[in-house]
Amino acid sequence: MITQLFTSQAAAAEMRDKNALVKAAFNRELNAHGGALYVTHTASEWLFDSFYDEFLHYAMNNPLAPEVESDHFAWFLDRNGSKEFEGSFTVHTGVGDIKEMGEIKFWNGANHTGWYEGECGRLNGSTTDLFVPDEPREKALTIFIADTRRIINLEYTGESYEIEGIKGWKYEVTPNTFDNGQRSEAMKCYCPVYRQPNNCPASGATDLGPSADGAPMYLSASHFMYADDSYANTITGFEPNYERDNFYIIMERKFGVPLEVNAAVMVSLLIEPDEDIDILTGIPSFYGPLFTTASSAVINKALASELKLAMNLPAIGRYTGVGLLCVGCILLAVGIFLTLKRRWYGQRAADNTELLSPDTDHKNN
Repeated sequence: MITQLFTSQAAAAEMRDKNALVKAAFNRELNAHGGALYVTHTASEWLFDSFYDEFLHYAMNNPLAPEVESDHFAWFLDRNGSKEFEGSFTVHTGVGDIKEMGEIKFWNGANHTGWYEGECGRLNGSTTDLFVPDEPREKALTIFIADTRRIINLEYTGESYEIEGIKGWKYEVTPNTFDNGQRSEAMKCYCPVYRQPNNCPASGATDLGPSADGAPMYLSASHFMYADDSYANTITGFEPNYERDNFYIIMERKFGVPLEVNAAVMVSLLIEPDEDIDILTGIPSFYGPLFTTASSAVINKALASELKLAMNLPAIGRYTGVGLLCVGCILLAVGIFLTLKRRWYGQRAADNTELLSPDTDHKNN
């Protein structure tokens, strides 16, 4: 069984700046319909199977509440087996320009998410299904994952690894990945407009509020690795471990094939006290982890064999061509030798016949 914060806290956070009358009405309904700071369910219920929630049921049937699609909750509700859940991606196939292969052009018909300003909201990079082949080794890998609501740049580390006999290079997140302008000015556009210029989150976590209807949810590396101490200091249990929590890809760059992947991120919810809402009265401010995900994969022997064959095809073609050229040269040399020495099959008999032909004609005369 797993006990964790529930999304009713996100609803309560949205009420923070409402007037006292609205907050009082919300607090009354939250108390009357099962609102709680924490709830306990099985792992399968939290992930896919879902569980019924009384407050969601109330909101779903309340015309004054924001639209709620279901009175059941799971982090991946209705996603298992769904082809459309993440939306529609338009990805370049490489036809006409192989350097564009795998690059995202549109997501749900748009080339900008609209959640973050400028380059931070522009769609580019890969969905991780296809990568541009034969890119410079030092070039960062840029990926877009719909769940993270943003692109993530994995920087070149200079480290190489051999996996199933194939050499790959490592690309990983850095302290700048989830920055909000404190480390790199280029990352300031990840600070939501309504929080600029003086209320941006500390470096180390992206405010997902723009894509989560204002809910105070944050995306970061697992266990707040690389994040400002102000995040992890609010709660016990965070123990960043580089080997476990590092988001990285080991990539064979000639064909753009990932050899090993560890996609680890964490989503947290900022909980703050509010004396007008009972479940938030008298509590400290803290970043409560909602879930950590780590998707790991390593290329298997069968795929590695196919990749090695593809990688060796140019050499196979080159050596085969050289071999055929050599055979051709040898045959040409033999042909010239036989011609000069008149050693072709039947050539001696033909020569003898030609020599005897004049004598035969003379005798007949």
